[in-house]
Amino acid sequence: MVRADVDGRRRHDAALPRLCRLDLRGGDGDMIDVEIVRSRHSRFGILDELSNVAGEAVLGLAEELADEARTRVMEQRHPDRTLPSSLADSIIVESTENGAAVRATASYAPYVEFGTRRMAARPFLAPAAEYMRGVAGSAIADALRRLLRGGAL
Repeated sequence: MVRADVDGRRRHDAALPRLCRLDLRGGDGDMIDVEIVRSRHSRFGILDELSNVAGEAVLGLAEELADEARTRVMEQRHPDRTLPSSLADSIIVESTENGAAVRATASYAPYVEFGTRRMAARPFLAPAAEYMRGVAGSAIADALRRLLRGGAL
């Protein structure tokens, strides 16, 4: 069982997810935010290190989220289409101050994601985020456990 001395108290490894917050949320339809927020006790070195490790894990998860969204875009296309997808190519990962953002930069991405009055929705970011929601918490917790055990990511 992993324990860490954080802000003067011993914490069980199950408490690690409370040291930072993972937030997968849909923004305005063309962006999903993945956010790591540092604890208010950042003066303790271990929290900074945990935040750095969690940040690296979040960037990796954001890349996986982007790949999953690209795959979903390609699966929704007509089987006879062999040209590259500009929508799939427009899905990018950006590093932010508090984590990472996955964004579809194509101007028509919100119309595909949410549909219009005349076109049915073909969501790709929201389902990818839902899929990653189940993976994200355990991946970050595993990275933090490896750090506390003295291992590498």
